[in-house]
Amino acid sequence: MSINIAVKVLINRPIVEEILFLKFFKFKKKERFEIEDNIGEGIHIHYKNFRIDMSINDFKKFAETLKDFS
Repeated sequence: MSINIAVKVLINRPIVEEILFLKFFKFKKKERFEIEDNIGEGIHIHYKNFRIDMSINDFKKFAETLKDFS
């Protein structure tokens, strides 16, 4: 895995999903959730296999919108 020194990881928390298979077997699966600050450029949100790129201003608006829901 390469490391980009111009990226600062703000949040790195795995999301654990419990999956029921054939009504008998349960197993847990870890999924990726990470928010990175590409210093001076923008913000990247990684969720599972998705990557969302936002400008810093867009991320601030997004965070304010999420705050309104709580």
